[in-house]
Amino acid sequence: MRELTAIAMTKRPIYDIDALDFSDAIEKGVITNANVRMTDDCKRGIAKFLEK
Repeated sequence: MRELTAIAMTKRPIYDIDALDFSDAIEKGVITNANVRMTDDCKRGIAKFLEK
């Protein structure tokens, strides 16, 4: 199975949070943010940005 890119991981919760109350949606966003920042994809993107 192919690893999701940081962008795909970020977009997925947008559809999921529609049915959640505000507090649960924020919690899901925080967890997603933390998980995305640990991916190699995100780390490479940040490194490329900082090289500029």
